[in-house]
Amino acid sequence: MSSSQIPPTRSDRANAGRPILGHPPQTNGVSRGESKARPSNGEAQRSNGEAEARSHNGNGEARATTGAARRSTRGRTPGASLDETVLALLESAPDAIWVVDDLGTILFANPVLERLTGLSREELQGADSRRLLADPSRGDAFATELLRSASALPSDGFDAELRGASGDVVCASIQATALQHPDGACGATVVYAHDVTARRRIEQDLARRNAELRHYVDAVSHDLQSPLMSLMGFTRLLDEDYSGALDDKGRHFLRRIEEAGRTMEDLLESLLELSRIQRTGPIQTFSDPVAVLRELSAEIKRDLDERDADLHFADDMPAVQCPRTRLYQILSNLVGNALDHVDAAEPRIDVSVEPVGTGHQIRVRDNGAGVPEEHRERIFEMFQSLGPGLRGRRTNGMGLAIVSKIAETQGGRAWVESEGQGATFVVHLPAS
Repeated sequence: MSSSQIPPTRSDRANAGRPILGHPPQTNGVSRGESKARPSNGEAQRSNGEAEARSHNGNGEARATTGAARRSTRGRTPGASLDETVLALLESAPDAIWVVDDLGTILFANPVLERLTGLSREELQGADSRRLLADPSRGDAFATELLRSASALPSDGFDAELRGASGDVVCASIQATALQHPDGACGATVVYAHDVTARRRIEQDLARRNAELRHYVDAVSHDLQSPLMSLMGFTRLLDEDYSGALDDKGRHFLRRIEEAGRTMEDLLESLLELSRIQRTGPIQTFSDPVAVLRELSAEIKRDLDERDADLHFADDMPAVQCPRTRLYQILSNLVGNALDHVDAAEPRIDVSVEPVGTGHQIRVRDNGAGVPEEHRERIFEMFQSLGPGLRGRRTNGMGLAIVSKIAETQGGRAWVESEGQGATFVVHLPAS
């Protein structure tokens, strides 16, 4: 069998004369896409879809009678059929390509597949496609995925493990396209395989490093909590039993120690919470933001009263797809952040939930100074803060990072909009 020929499938043999690549078969030695007629005067004429006509002068030299013929063959080897051009493209493709019939028999294999598998074209053509798999027992599942991919519009790819030339496993991204006859009958399936082994190794290494980092954060956070609890306990005892023996400067130092200890305690708890969020996948449950905001308003009433701040939200907001505890964390961090940056003269915070597409957007707006453009992405990173708020306290820089991570875990994202005065923090939560 010639390396540039694709043998017919079983359905092709049952439908004689139908092409594999969707073009008319060769007849009387003329390339596909052309027909030859010999008139009575012995001069040959050809027609290739643009009514190309050639005549011969007295010296026997061929002369094209239309410019369309020259344009239609520009860039192609003279005399090459369309199937030959297609085969040349398959041969020179950068990815592994092969053609299988409805029984899974390999009809054609390009040079990249030969190099990938270490098998010659003679060994590949006519072989069962299961021979390409690292685990041949998965042949039925592979055939099912091929059928699904070839039937999807556009083609829907999938991953598979192929056997490499040295016996190693090659991770490949697979796509398939069904070749159809003009009458709609399926003739064969073209399979494309892109080697993604290097990318998979990088992804696996990154996943391993992230797991190690999460484990490290958990371990360090837990290990630091014990000495911190001891520090805080002895500080309280010192304040209760010996505060009378301290002067104003000593009591000031003691309060600073307590404040630093509480800051460290909040930071460790935030790190542990962020690690828990990262380990949790998306949870498809709906929660009522109105009930959460009422609970939150009651808990931060003292802070609102101290600032004479108003927290506004409607009573008929739609439910959003997010667990209640996670939704509480989102709103608590966003409202707390807004309370730190509202306008000192007329502090106001507005919370709304709006349907957008198939999901919802939570919007928390304050009327403070706004967020400079150069900081709008940085503030969602861990340990990042714009400095002390109007309440005079410096945050640990974890609140917005937690909001962003919850949104990502639920398949959404968080960002800030700020034009002129005020800032609006937006969290998009899609609904499955």
